[in-house]
Amino acid sequence: MDISVDVIAKKVIWAIIFLSALLIVCGAVFFHLAVAFESYEAFPFAIGVALSMVLNIAKAILLKKTVKDVADMNSAQSGKRRFYMYHTSQLGLTIAVLLIAAFSPDNVVNIIGTIIGIFTFKAAMHLMQIYVPKGED
Repeated sequence: MDISVDVIAKKVIWAIIFLSALLIVCGAVFFHLAVAFESYEAFPFAIGVALSMVLNIAKAILLKKTVKDVADMNSAQSGKRRFYMYHTSQLGLTIAVLLIAAFSPDNVVNIIGTIIGIFTFKAAMHLMQIYVPKGED
């Protein structure tokens, strides 16, 4: 069974959305129960996780495009160069989102929610490693 890159990318994006929604719900419950009964601290946390979700979806799309481009290339050197460009752009996007969260006025975006949300990309990739069927060798 051969699974295309597009199918895996869609599953990764849905896993990111699911994990981000789960984080938002857990954060809302935590801030409701642990911090204060009528606390509005869950909103900046949810905005931080949502900002990270958008970043992670962009990284998944960028990874899909990179894998497709490298599969179409002839030489290994050009594929290596494309992966360097992927990592550089992924790092740049992550830094931009962290700077937005760090310097947001009046605590509009929670930096902790943003950092936790960034890890949903790795968690989604691990979920895909576990749940996507392997090809037959």
